Order: sequence, then structure tokens, then C-alpha cells
Amino acid sequence: MGGAAGHMRHPYDLQQVQSGTDLISIFEQLKSYASKSAQDINVKIDGINVSFKLVDGEFAVDRGSTKPIDVKGVTLARLPERFGSGHGMIPAITNLLTILNNALPDISGEINSLGLASNEHFFLNTEYVLGTTNATSYNNNFIAIHGVNAFYAKYKKVTKKMLKVDPNAQPILLRPGLSGGGKNSVEVNYDQTAMSSLISKLKTHASPLGFDVYGPIPTAAKQGAVIDYSSALNTPFEVNISDDYSDEYGQFEHLQGRPIKDWLSEITQKPASYSAPTYDTAYRTTDGKKINPYHKNTYLKILSRSEPVDSFIMADESGDDVRQVINGSVMLHATRLLGNAFLAGLTSDVGDMISDDASHEGVVIRDPQFSQYPFKITGEFIVAGMYGVIAQKMSKTVSEAKIKKMVRESVTRTMLAMLPRHDRQ
Repeated sequence: MGGAAGHMRHPYDLQQVQSGTDLISIFEQLKSYASKSAQDINVKIDGINVSFKLVDGEFAVDRGSTKPIDVKGVTLARLPERFGSGHGMIPAITNLLTILNNALPDISGEINSLGLASNEHFFLNTEYVLGTTNATSYNNNFIAIHGVNAFYAKYKKVTKKMLKVDPNAQPILLRPGLSGGGKNSVEVNYDQTAMSSLISKLKTHASPLGFDVYGPIPTAAKQGAVIDYSSALNTPFEVNISDDYSDEYGQFEHLQGRPIKDWLSEITQKPASYSAPTYDTAYRTTDGKKINPYHKNTYLKILSRSEPVDSFIMADESGDDVRQVINGSVMLHATRLLGNAFLAGLTSDVGDMISDDASHEGVVIRDPQFSQYPFKITGEFIVAGMYGVIAQKMSKTVSEAKIKKMVRESVTRTMLAMLPRHDRQ
């Protein structure tokens, strides 16, 4: 999830997941949870994240940046100013703003109940879909409203340069609002009844423009399906490490080619914890950058085994930094595989989570027994959903053709493996 809503946690980001064994445990808990309360697990839509707030009596878009136009809110009249004339987002957002603004006389009560009228920092966290998205094909155009978020405070510090211009310069509050857990915002509690009513009323105004409106779409356990993690946990894993590294540190020989569960069992403390808006530990690359150990580009490089990990991750005196980055990729890979198995057992009113079409991005779980923040299970979309970014960022290290091949083969292979045998082609 991008835009104003910011980063949504993965299972390895949860506070109670501190080790590889904990990661397996949370998925086991989710399996039990899904069998009893699948309706509390909602479909994660693969769309474009857009946030809408009220500005001077009309709806406006907020992309979550600190640009003055976003902080103020991009009204319908200012769309070309924000995006540039001819930008591809303008037609869709024009439709969405038109729907919301046309509905205003009918939804004033709901807007008040949701806090949007009284707090300018509250916004509707939405996803919009125009048929085919980054990695998913849908049958219609629609808006999915995830909930209500609020921006939290972000200050611009006073610099020496600022003081030269103004000796009385003060810190600038760029994003007043709530403190909390997202890149730019935090999800707030809201009136569920008001949200349901809002969605129902918006449908009437959306239909003439060719859109539908959804709220959270609950899942259900598939009839006769059994969530089974054994195949995922027994998937072999190995890494490319130079002979020099092995001779000096010798950390991996006994694990090479072993099941991913064996690698997880040796992660007694995860390599970094998420504390909004970033991870608390970073590791140095050989080109002088710092990355978190769950860095997805790095994960794909490790997975491809195209070059030794120690050739692009700087080894400290103990060699532990390399190990920690590998541990991060192990946890990410396990989350991907276990996520596929979990999603294979779920369906919804908009189709199975995993089908021969790879229908949906995944699911979102909102339940305080797991986390005070929403978190997601996306399985293969950890890779598939990142393709557009990966192709750009990894062009110098892994070819675009190879990325395409990895994504295509991985999605096809994994998704088909999750299907019942009689459904396979």
C-alpha cells in the first residue's frame, strides 16, 4: 500500500514475531483463526491507493507528500496543477471526486459520524481499480474504501541556513494529526455503521459513471480446503556465498539446500524490527548504501543466486551483517511461501484468493489479538506486485528479462501448486 496510507505490516513486522519459530507460530495461529473467523479477514485489493479528505466543503485528493498542494488538498480544479496536464491519473480521479462531491448532500450525516467534517487531517483511505492493475485483472471499475486514516505529526527541523534568513525560525509542522504507525498516517477507529451507510449511498452516485463502491470484503474458508504448510516449510533454500567468506566465517554449509523451516529455526532474533516509519536496523551494502534486511530487491538477488551475497553486502568483523541480511530474506521468503498456503484456503464474494488467474493481492487482518495495526498476507504478490519497481531498480544487477521470467515462472508454479489437482491445467 502506497500513497498517504503508507507501509502496511507483514507478519514478520509484528511485535510478537521475534524469531523464525515465531513466524511459523503466527501462521499456525492464523490457520486456526481462519477456520473460525475468516469473515474478519478482508480481501486486499490490488489497486492504486488514493486518499480523499474534505477541504472547504468539497472532497480533495491527498497523495500524502509534504507538498503544500497535498497538505492543502487537491480539489477537482487543481488536478492539472498537481499531476500535470495529460497525466493518466487525472481522468480517473476526476470521476472519483465527481462521485464523492455529487454525493455530499446525501452523505453529510455519515461524513460527520466518521470525523471527516470536524478533523481536516482525517481522510478516506481508498483503492481505485480500472479493470487491470499492476498484477491483477478485475471485471469492473470500482472504489474500495479501506477505512479512515489520520496524518501524524512530522516536523521540519530548523537549520543554520534557516536561522540566517530568520533568527526566530521555528520548526515547521508539516503534517499535524495523530502519532502512530504508518509511513504518513495511522488508521483510526471509526463508526462501522456510518461507513456501511456511506458505501451504500455512494454506489448510487458511482453507477452512472461506470464505477462500483466496496467496503471491506470478507473472506471465508473454502469448502473442504485444508490449510497445509508442510510443502512451504519443506521447500529447500540455499544462498550463494563466496569461498572466501565460507572459509573465514563458515556459517551456512550445514544449511545449504535444507528446508526453509531449518533456516527459520536458527533465526533466534529477527534482524530488524519495524518502528514506524522505518526499520530499526540497517545493513551496509558494498556500494555504500544502507538497507533494511527485508529489502525486496536484495531478496530477489539472493533468491536468484546470481552472485555471492557477500559481494553486495558488506561483511563486518564477525560476518554477522551478511548473515542478518540473509536471515531477512529467509523470513521474507518463508512469509511468501506460507502466505501462498494460507491464501489457498480462502475464498470471497469476489472469488478465491488463489485461483488459476491469481485473482487477488492477498488479505488484510485487523484484530487486536494479533496487532494493534492492520497487517497483510500477500503470498506471491510480495514479488508479483513489485514487478514495475523491480524492473527499474534492478536493471543493473538482474536483467529485466530475468526478472520477468522469475516473476512469471514463480507466480505460475506457485499458484498452480496451491490448486486442487483436478483444477490444474
